Parts: sequence; structure tokens; C-alpha cells
Amino acid sequence: MKKINYAITSFRRPECISVNALVDLGVPPEDITIFLQDEADLAAYSETHPGISKILKKSTGLNANRNNALKHYNPGDYVVLLDDDVISFLYLVAISGEKVSSKKIRDGELFRNIIIRTFTECEAIGCPMWGIAATGNAIIAKNRLFTDGIYSINRLFQGSLIGHINNGIYYDESYTLMTDYELQLRYYRMGAVLIRANDIAPSKKPNGNYNGGLFDEYRIPNKRKVTMERLRAQYPDLIEIKPDWSGLKQKI
Repeated sequence: MKKINYAITSFRRPECISVNALVDLGVPPEDITIFLQDEADLAAYSETHPGISKILKKSTGLNANRNNALKHYNPGDYVVLLDDDVISFLYLVAISGEKVSSKKIRDGELFRNIIIRTFTECEAIGCPMWGIAATGNAIIAKNRLFTDGIYSINRLFQGSLIGHINNGIYYDESYTLMTDYELQLRYYRMGAVLIRANDIAPSKKPNGNYNGGLFDEYRIPNKRKVTMERLRAQYPDLIEIKPDWSGLKQKI
């Protein structure tokens, strides 16, 4: 089994709580790297996470930082990209009566097995990129687990945790919101198969209550709406915008 590299892209959040979420699950600190963009951040992150490697490359925007991370590793490497605001992970299990159990993952072996299992599945079907469920909401999880099973094929997923088999295809740095969706849609147009693991989801801090990261982007009036319109114009054959503008709807 290849080494799994955990890459956390972070900006002005020196607490970088995703480090704690990983370490609590037994991920070796030497397998975790924090990627930074602002030299002013380095001292604070070094103080809060002295035992974690940090790589600084001056750049602007989440996608530039994600690309910095991917370019750091070799072709074919397993890279797990994480947001910096993950508190913990939830394990979602379909049980009798079409109910779903959603519980915090406390067993590091279970977490590692999910990561390994999903990379192994990707290798088997030629999948370059995979994600996880966006929420541990039992009702939403029920629909996915009982309809698709553990994996959904070519369904959009959000970027709290994204696995990459490193291949030199990168995020579009002109996007500052919904950045993960653009790359997935580009892959779909290329004919790639992507998978979403439906039995694991993040528990995160609400973006609106947590400075740093993309907080400033979300505060720009209509920025999310403008981004959705741009994605629809770029991929009209693949997506449409939901009538209430709450998000995107796939056509495939």
C-alpha cells in the first residue's frame, strides 16, 4: 500500500483544527503537511503545531494553495487534501428499517480503512479523484446509502476532504468559490469516473463564524450566485442551477 499524504491547505487560521482531527485518529504527524501562502502566517502556525511540517509558497486563493500541495508530491502519489476547519469525521451506516446511524469516528483503524479502501477502489476503476459526503445528516445520508450504496459514481462532492491520485491535472486558479466543483466537472467532460464515499462525512465549524479561509469570499455580495452562473455557462451540458439558487443540479 502506498503512503497516504495528508495535505491541509490553510490561510490565517493557525489553530488549523484539521490537524487535531487527524492526529486524534492516529494519523502520524510526519504524514501531515500544512500548506501556507502568507509568510506572516508561518510563526503562528509553528507555535500552534510545532510537530507538523509546513510549506510556504506565496500565492493567492484556495486553488493556488491546493495546486501548491499537489505539485509538492510525485506523480502517482496518494494525496488527501483537507480544509483546515474539520473538527472530526462521522461514520454513516445503513441499518434496518431504512435508517442511518451517524456517529463520530473515534477508531483510527476505521478511518484509515475507509481512506485505503477508497484509494484501492479508485485504482481498480481508473478514478483520479474522490470525495466524501458533505454532511452527516441522516435523512440525506439515507437517500444516498440506500440508493447508491457506499459509493456514488460521478456525483458532485464538496472539498472538505478530497483524495487525489496525483496526475498533473490541477484546480483552476481563476475560481475562488465552488473550486472543487469546477475540477470535477472538467473531469466529467474528459470522460473520467469519480467516486464519492457516502459512509463518511466531516463535522466542521460553520464558515460564517470562523474567520480566515474563504470567509472573506463568502462575504462578497452575490459572489456565490455569480460563480454558479459562471459554472453553468462553462458546463451547460452537465449542470443547471436549482430554482431557489441553493446550489447546482447535475444533468448527468
